[in-house]
Amino acid sequence: MAKIFCLLNNKNKNIQQRVEESLNYNPGWQKRFFQSEGILLGCFELPFKHESDFWREDEDFVIAIDGEIMSWNGEVKGNSPAEKLLNMFKKKGDGLVNVVNGTFSIIIWDKKNRIFF
Repeated sequence: MAKIFCLLNNKNKNIQQRVEESLNYNPGWQKRFFQSEGILLGCFELPFKHESDFWREDEDFVIAIDGEIMSWNGEVKGNSPAEKLLNMFKKKGDGLVNVVNGTFSIIIWDKKNRIFF
């Protein structure tokens, strides 16, 4: 099971290392981070999951996922859960939660507008 987290208004330049050390009780876990102007978004995931199942970043957004998507209501484009969720978010905004069924948590960072969903 993934661990996703976000820190806002962070002024500590070494915070990524400190977070990594505090959450790194299993050194085999995959780690993904996005850091920009006081924002640290990250995800730790088990080593057997493919990165595209829990993390996606493009020029406009970063998304981290924890959990399982069971079904999609409607046509969804993408090759992985993270890509599909991000594409659906671009199309429906936060209304994406009305078309996705499962047990999951997601966090999306809009880089351009500096907004979390």
